[in-house]
Amino acid sequence: MLFRSDLLKGLSKDKGHRSYIGFCLVDDDLKVVAKKKMKDKGLDYILANSPDAIGSDVRDVIIYGRDDTETIIQGGSVFDIAYALCRLIV
Repeated sequence: MLFRSDLLKGLSKDKGHRSYIGFCLVDDDLKVVAKKKMKDKGLDYILANSPDAIGSDVRDVIIYGRDDTETIIQGGSVFDIAYALCRLIV
């Protein structure tokens, strides 16, 4: 069995005042899986979407925050999603 360390989880241990964002692609129990990953990895935010987003020009995503916030973006472009992430961390 090959063990691979979780880079993001390792980095987030000494993050100081930096914000860490993860990405979660899941097709079942989106909220539950995303929030668990966010907590396990010590993230501030996690952007969750379904496999339907792969290759699509527009995506439906939810950005979950460590503070229990939820930012829902429906039919957003990659630019729209990036802009929403930037607004959350600045």
